[in-house]
Amino acid sequence: MKHEVIPPSAIRFLRCASVLVVMGISKSELYRRINAGLFVTPIAYGSRMKVWACSEVNAVADAYLAGKTEDEIRQLVKTLKEGRGHD
Repeated sequence: MKHEVIPPSAIRFLRCASVLVVMGISKSELYRRINAGLFVTPIAYGSRMKVWACSEVNAVADAYLAGKTEDEIRQLVKTLKEGRGHD
């Protein structure tokens, strides 16, 4: 079976394993950052699945790459969560 290649611009949600690859961190580090306000929380996608918005993951990854401080990243995470309109 041939798999269709999805262009990055079409990806809207990431599962945990993909977030870990993008960020280059372990699952325990991901949840440590979430609890510390340094990473966005996942979104419920159905009754048993959690996903992250690709745009939010990219924004936080860019902030880390730019050398932003923890306070700046916390503010970014807060702004991203407020932009969801339901969290």
